[in-house]
Amino acid sequence: PLEEQDAGDHIGGNWGRWNRILLMQVKGDWAWYTEALSIWQWNAKGHMCPFCDAHGSGKLSWKDFSFDAPWRSTCRTQGRYVEALEQSKRNGFSNSSQCAFKYEPLLCSAPGFRWAMVKLNWMHAADLGYLH
Repeated sequence: PLEEQDAGDHIGGNWGRWNRILLMQVKGDWAWYTEALSIWQWNAKGHMCPFCDAHGSGKLSWKDFSFDAPWRSTCRTQGRYVEALEQSKRNGFSNSSQCAFKYEPLLCSAPGFRWAMVKLNWMHAADLGYLH
């Protein structure tokens, strides 16, 4: 497993001489998102979307579809991802409105990972009705 290797270690076989990996895009269905990215389920009261801070009710309610809906200004960038992860750590990854994440996701600690790499798999998330 790669987590047991140091960067530059020989992996041999068909993979080449050194451990060099390029991660460009991450896609999956909703169950995968919740596990790999440690996000809450789509039907949670808060932080129901991995891409913004939409909530089930209140000021950031996802039910407001206007162009100036408050949740639209919370789209997650790399900086906002880091802030939300740090805030979740400070709050003990509790199931509260203060925690966007359930735990620190292993995938997100991969060298070079950026939140912009996470892409919505339309067929598995929106088309099947899992996305708000």
